[in-house]
Amino acid sequence: MNLKHTLTALLALTFAAGCGDKDAATDSAATDDSTATDDSAVEEGITFTPSADTSLAAGGGLDLSIGGLDEATAYRVTLVIAANLTTSGDGTGTFIDGDANGAADAGASEAVALIASVNGAAITAAKTYPSGEDDPANPSGIFPVTGGVITVNLSGVAAGTVYPVIYVNGGASTFLEITGGVPSEVYAVGPAITVN
Repeated sequence: MNLKHTLTALLALTFAAGCGDKDAATDSAATDDSTATDDSAVEEGITFTPSADTSLAAGGGLDLSIGGLDEATAYRVTLVIAANLTTSGDGTGTFIDGDANGAADAGASEAVALIASVNGAAITAAKTYPSGEDDPANPSGIFPVTGGVITVNLSGVAAGTVYPVIYVNGGASTFLEITGGVPSEVYAVGPAITVN
């Protein structure tokens, strides 16, 4: 185990404590670093605008720009319920995997907010875009526009807090793959969006 894996394991233990999972029995901080290739793949340089935690009225809208992206890469954006994610505000996060399928659980974020448009084009409102039915062997994803930016419009549904999470649309599934709560795919966590 090298220094990077040791530090990642310590951070995973720190973030996993008190995740707010519905079932404490599924709240595991154990990480087997002996088989991990890269425990954390936070993409440096990804920015969110607004960058600070933001409030949104139920029924209201909010444009969220995500910059610093590779224009040739397909991404997914998912809204994750606050109870399923622990973050320190630096773009990293530890996620809940309550069903132990190796993917982050977004939770019922559609009850709080929805993605209503992507890069100016209206979509069927959803908590994740593109949907989970997207083929991981040939992912469509969202490609950034000129300048490496994706803009999503969020629509407030009801009181609660969600975090926008962007990640590369690839891997074994279209979902954000995690080990011990830590993503193994390139990702970044944005600011908390609280709907009032």
